[in-house]
Amino acid sequence: MPILFSYGSNNMDQLAERLGHPVQGTAAFVEGWQRVFRGHSTRWGGGVATLVKKDAGVTYGYVASVSSYDLDILDEYEGVASGRYRRKNMKVRVGPSFTAAPRQAVVYVSSSRAFGAPTAAYLKAVAKTVGEFWDNVNPGSFPIR
Repeated sequence: MPILFSYGSNNMDQLAERLGHPVQGTAAFVEGWQRVFRGHSTRWGGGVATLVKKDAGVTYGYVASVSSYDLDILDEYEGVASGRYRRKNMKVRVGPSFTAAPRQAVVYVSSSRAFGAPTAAYLKAVAKTVGEFWDNVNPGSFPIR
């Protein structure tokens, strides 16, 4: 069963609502990638999270087990068919330890290269997603670029 790494506004409540069933999450992070904000979401009124390669970057979030059917549902929400986001396989570390063995996870990454300033509401949603699993997260701690 695939695991999904979430690092933006897709907190566990939203993920469960979209999939139509409860989900269980576990703290996870990716190394060598940084959360940035790109494009424009009409729902959020500004830029949305994506990941860009950065050697010293670490992005915190969580993983949840999902089915292939679940991923098809998420593809609709993420706009995969329209090219807004694409699925990428990425190595994540599950749990809080940098010594945890990397695992393969599905990650949605924006296709936009244009900076999009996130709204305060969106940053708060991202902080909720990350804060469910990681302490001391506040929206002001996310690099905006």
